[in-house]
Amino acid sequence: MKKINSLKESSFLQSNEAIKRKISAFDGIATEPIRIYGGTVRTYFTLGYMYLSLLDEIVAKEYPDYFPYYQAVMDGHWLSCANVIILKREYYAQYCQFLFGVLFRHIELMKERHILEEPYHEKAFDRGAGYLAEILTCVYIRKIEADGLKIGYPNMFFLK
Repeated sequence: MKKINSLKESSFLQSNEAIKRKISAFDGIATEPIRIYGGTVRTYFTLGYMYLSLLDEIVAKEYPDYFPYYQAVMDGHWLSCANVIILKREYYAQYCQFLFGVLFRHIELMKERHILEEPYHEKAFDRGAGYLAEILTCVYIRKIEADGLKIGYPNMFFLK
C-alpha cells in the first residue's frame, strides 16, 4: 500500500501535477458511473417514500431546469456515486447552489410536514442527506453535460 507522509513528498507533488494536467482538459471530473442492476436508481435508494417524494417535489417546483435530468437519473440505471466531483470554480459555485439549495429545502419540508422533527439528530436520517446528494450530484453532471460542458471520468470507480 502506498503511503504519503507529507504533502511535500515528491510522489504527492507529481501526482498533484498529473491531476492538474488531466483536469485542465475538462470542465469537471467525476467518478465513473456505475450500473444499478435489478431496478432503477429510484428503487436502489431505499430511503423511504417521503424522502424521495420530497426530493421529486423540490426539484420539479424549485429547479425546473434540472427536472428532466432528475427524472432521467431516477428512472435510469446509471449513477455517479460517492459525491466525488471536481469542477472549475464557476461550475462549483453553481453545483453548491443547486445541491445545498435542494438539501436545505428538503430538511425544511421534513420539519414543516412533521416527517422528522430534528433531521440532524435523528438516526432515521443519519445517512439520508448523503444518499440524496449522490442523486443530485448525478443530476447536476447530466445537466451540465447536456449544456455542452466536458466531464472527464478518469477510471475512478465506486466499489461496494
